[in-house]
Amino acid sequence: KVGDGVGTTRLGIHRVGSDAITWLDVQERVQAWAGGEHETVGVFYPEQREAVAAGEVEVQSVQFRGWNDAGTRGLVVANSFDNKHRWWMTVEAATGDLTLLMHLADSAWVAGPCQQCTGWLPGQDRAYFASEATRFAHLYSVNGDGTDLRQLTSGEWEVHSVSIPEQNDRFILRTNEGTPFEQHMYSMNFDGSNRTRLTSGTGHFNGTLSPDGRRMAIIHSTQTRPEELF
Repeated sequence: KVGDGVGTTRLGIHRVGSDAITWLDVQERVQAWAGGEHETVGVFYPEQREAVAAGEVEVQSVQFRGWNDAGTRGLVVANSFDNKHRWWMTVEAATGDLTLLMHLADSAWVAGPCQQCTGWLPGQDRAYFASEATRFAHLYSVNGDGTDLRQLTSGEWEVHSVSIPEQNDRFILRTNEGTPFEQHMYSMNFDGSNRTRLTSGTGHFNGTLSPDGRRMAIIHSTQTRPEELF
């Protein structure tokens, strides 16, 4: 509600059989990362990074996005009160130690059409997420220890949704590649190769694969036709 105070969230690890919670020191870590050699990406003013390092930027929300399949690392996303900073990081299950994956800053605000596009690649200690580091929302992947950051999609268009089918063998993307007035479904390998368009025609296509991966249910609309299910 407009005018209400904005709350904060924090994240902790509660181990089964223990009555203790290990609280994650996200605020301290983002300040230390900004004051060190870690890169900040995005379209921002240098003073914004300096403000984080000085402790003048407060973390407002901290969200947990799941464990890798081995259960050794978790994926964490944090946002600042002013919505001008976002941090992706991993947490060690055994210790609670945090590792920075990417710090995104923006002189306006950090948003994008694929803010919830975050997860782990099946069977790997490798995370994926969508970031506006290049001003367009694109997909990235990175090892859980912060190494080998790769941009998987690029161009003057944006990724709008990301999913992994039950076969665990590829990404299913929805993008506006080609024109901002249309959205189509694509499949793409986990390394960013072999991006293949799955829908044809004009308008917006939003698809979900069947469990066996053989069919896709599609919601389609155009400027002159409301949504229909196919």
